Amino acid sequence: MGNLYSVIAHSCTKSCIPEYQSKDSTAYSYQLCKWSSDRSFEEGHRQALDEILLIYGLQDLMSLFISLIEDKEIKYYGMIHPGLCNIDENGHIRAIIKICPKWVQERILLQFLGPTEAGKTAFMYKFSYLDIQYYEPNKKPDFVRQIQLNDKAFTVQLVDSYATRFDSVLLDSQIRYADCIFIAFNVCEEHLTEETITKYLDKIASRYSNGSSLMKPTIIVGTKTDLRKDFSKYKHNLDMAIQICQKFDIPYIEVSLKNNVSVYFLIQYAIYHIWFTQCCKEQ
Repeated sequence: MGNLYSVIAHSCTKSCIPEYQSKDSTAYSYQLCKWSSDRSFEEGHRQALDEILLIYGLQDLMSLFISLIEDKEIKYYGMIHPGLCNIDENGHIRAIIKICPKWVQERILLQFLGPTEAGKTAFMYKFSYLDIQYYEPNKKPDFVRQIQLNDKAFTVQLVDSYATRFDSVLLDSQIRYADCIFIAFNVCEEHLTEETITKYLDKIASRYSNGSSLMKPTIIVGTKTDLRKDFSKYKHNLDMAIQICQKFDIPYIEVSLKNNVSVYFLIQYAIYHIWFTQCCKEQ
């Protein structure tokens, strides 16, 4: 399993995960997580405000202050295995379980699928430290970046399907050689349909499924979340994405390029997801 550039020198099993970590059920079950882009009001501020309100006998107003602050925060959602890696309360990535040091993959190929308005190209420029203002449709740059994870170096390459026809042999080839598939959609899409996402999943499942779950690592990616000012207006898009992920037993992660939220986390989680799906997931 893997792309043309991959070398897997060690086939991991659950025994590669330390015993104290393997007992954490959150490594093997998906949970809906909620993160915030605004870390300006943290626990220390909450305690200080609580003390001031207590002095003036206004502690009953605490919940009102908190609700007003939270209403202004932009929330980001994900359905992940938090026992693998997660984002903590300070917005930092926490690697809960270390990837087995014997697992070797020289190059990670991540394939983007999804509609053109999902912002796939912008994401690849952002992650690769390239300037999108120099984007030339007829000249596709190499979206490659080396990252450090668990004291191991990974060379990550991002690829977009661009104008590849859905029924083309080229798209089948792109799916085949990718280590992980990203299916992106705009969370603020007014007329998002289930087929926008499931048509890709059905194509993947027809070739890489054991009947109950996808064997090709795949992540649904919600983009442009910074534009979701009125959450209730677009909540049905989130609900739809979560239901699809539950059906196919795959993760969901929301990102924002403008606010630089979960851009790096998505890539790191993808590497974990590749390792975990290929080697250590419970059968």
